[in-house]
Formats: sequence, structure tokens, C-alpha cells
Amino acid sequence: MKDKESSYKTIITQTDNISLIKCGETKVMRISHFLSKKNNEVLYNSICKEEKNFKSYEFPGSDTKTSTFLELGSKSNNNLIGALTQKAYNTLNKQIIKQLPSIFNTLDINPFPVTKIPLTFVNCSDGHYGAPHADSTNGQYQISILYYFNSIPKVFKGGDLQVFKTDTSSPEGYNTPPLFTIDFENNSLIMFASETFHGITKVKSDSDDFSDGRFIAVGFLSSPIGNNIK
Repeated sequence: MKDKESSYKTIITQTDNISLIKCGETKVMRISHFLSKKNNEVLYNSICKEEKNFKSYEFPGSDTKTSTFLELGSKSNNNLIGALTQKAYNTLNKQIIKQLPSIFNTLDINPFPVTKIPLTFVNCSDGHYGAPHADSTNGQYQISILYYFNSIPKVFKGGDLQVFKTDTSSPEGYNTPPLFTIDFENNSLIMFASETFHGITKVKSDSDDFSDGRFIAVGFLSSPIGNNIK
């Protein structure tokens, strides 16, 4: 934790691998060792084999030249991937859904039905970063979900999650410096209210190999009745 960042407390909830990082009203839930070691390795290996299916997109506030994307969940894209990748994707999806009661409770968000979570896999290489932003899209999304994974050993530095305090009086919508930073750790699941401002520290790596990149699976939960924060 950097001295310039605000102090925060970590509350262990339910089990030792589930923690709530909180500063004021800003909350981030983290589950370490989310998948079994075997399922984590299977997911990593299968996603690496899909390199040719990763595409580039343009997004504001990010160095898109250093990141590629694979969207899963739609029938058109699912027909492109291998059976092993589809199985690994389904395993991750089911495990996230199992945690939904705990996620809703920890983040103080009223529960809403979720049957499947479309996930986008992102590969980030040297130079990738994310400027502070919120995912809510005018209230369209309520919860943001990130699953982190990488090669063992990890060959890059950075790519950590910075969380900022919302400030509606600020032109940017948030205050700096960040409230706290959450390190990028393999096989960890991160959840927070989509209205939370967050950014990504720059990735630094000497490797150009796709398999050595910073991998994340990104998903958003949307309630049919909009904002459900308690």
C-alpha cells in the first residue's frame, strides 16, 4: 500500500479466502484461489489456445493497441472456440453464480436473478493501462466482475486495480489519489458496484508472448429494475 493512498481496512468474511476491501462507502470484494488449481490451469491453457480468436477493439481511456478481446456467451463466438475452452468457460460461469448470494450481501446490493454471465476475456501486454472510469453506463449495470489469471510464474508487473472515491462535484467524477490498490493475483475474483470508479496501472513486461500476458475475464450483472444498491 502506497503512503499517498488512504488507509483502509480488510474485513475477512465467511472464509479466509474471501475479503472485503473498504474505504468509506467504497467496497471491493475479493475471493482468492477462486477456482481449483486444476480448473485454473485448464482455463489458462484453453484460453491460450484461442489466441487466433482474440480481436482488437477501440475503447476510450485504455491503450487498446496492447490488449485483445475474446467475447464468449454469444452463439456465434461460442461456435469458434474449442470444446475444452467451452467447458472451462462454463465451469468459471457456474462458480461465479454460486457466489452470487455472498456477492449481493457483501456489496449491499439487493439480489436479482442471474442465470448466466456473458464474459469477455482480455489479454493485456506491455504498456496496457486503464484510465479511471465507471462501468455503470447510466445505471445499466449494477455489479462488475473480474477474474484474474496468468502464467506461472507471472512474467509481468503492474496491471493492478486502483479504486477511486466518487465525487459528483469533480469534472472527472472522482477524486485522486486512489483510495486503495488491489494487486493482480492469479486465480482471484474481484467484484464491486459498477458505479465505482477504477483504473488499471500500466503493465510492464519484457515478453511479447500471448501466453505471458495479463488475462482477465470481465462480466457485468444487470438488474431488470435498475439500481439495486441498498
